Amino acid sequence: MGKSLTPAVLTVFGTCLLRIVWVYGVSPVWRGYDVLMMVYPVSWVVTGLLVLTAYWLFIRKKRLALN
Repeated sequence: MGKSLTPAVLTVFGTCLLRIVWVYGVSPVWRGYDVLMMVYPVSWVVTGLLVLTAYWLFIRKKRLALN
C-alpha cells in the first residue's frame, strides 16, 4: 500500500481489541468453549475485511488523483 500505519492499526484492532471485546462481551452472554474459540475466525475475517477495505479506498483515492 505504501503506507504501513493504517494496516498495522487495523491489524492490532482486529487481533487484539476485538478479541478482548469478544472475551468480555460475548463470552459471558453465550457460554461455552466453542463460542470462545469462534473469536479466532471472526477476528481474522473482520481484520481481513478492514484491511481490504482500506486497500480499496487507498487505490480508489490514488486513481482519482491520477485523473
